[in-house]
Amino acid sequence: TIDDFPELNSQSDTFSGLAVEPGGVAWLGSTILLRGSGGLIRLDAESGTYSMMTYEGGWPLPGKFVSPLAATPDGRLWMKYDTDYFTAQRGLCWYDGTNTGVFPAPPGGGPQWGGLPHAQIDDCEVRLIPNGYELWMSCKSRGIAVLSVVYPSACVADTNGDGVLSPADFNSWIVAFNNNAPECDQNGDGQCTPADFNSWVVNFNAGC
Repeated sequence: TIDDFPELNSQSDTFSGLAVEPGGVAWLGSTILLRGSGGLIRLDAESGTYSMMTYEGGWPLPGKFVSPLAATPDGRLWMKYDTDYFTAQRGLCWYDGTNTGVFPAPPGGGPQWGGLPHAQIDDCEVRLIPNGYELWMSCKSRGIAVLSVVYPSACVADTNGDGVLSPADFNSWIVAFNNNAPECDQNGDGQCTPADFNSWVVNFNAGC
């Protein structure tokens, strides 16, 4: 509860957002209204300990308030961020413990088709794809936005996207071939043909 965190006030503060990592770590956003700012809490459910970053403490995040949405396999915590009514500093951001990335919402709330359509994200679900993942976000009054994240060091022969080259990748390639899925295209010609099998063998043997 709010009362479990001395930094917060049960008369005025609330939690905002929750994201859970494997291993019993939960991230919670909060308001700290008496100081006009927000907090980001990292709670270790195994030990019962927590740490808190705050806007006024100089956190590396955009905006004054954050709401965790999802924790992804690449170690990123995805959040929506906001400031106050009179600024346009709001949108989607990620934090990996060191670096931060920002996807701003449209200034003034106007439609931004092809970008983040709205700062108010009601829900976010993670869908794993080969060599990455997708964030499916429900944006208020603007429908669904999908953000694709592909790991930069991905190996094309790692067809099942588990980060390891193994015979299981051949089975995944067969499935991709039968379904004409993008992972089948190993030679980069934009098509899924038997020639891609030879390219898969070359890529697999080269470890790339």
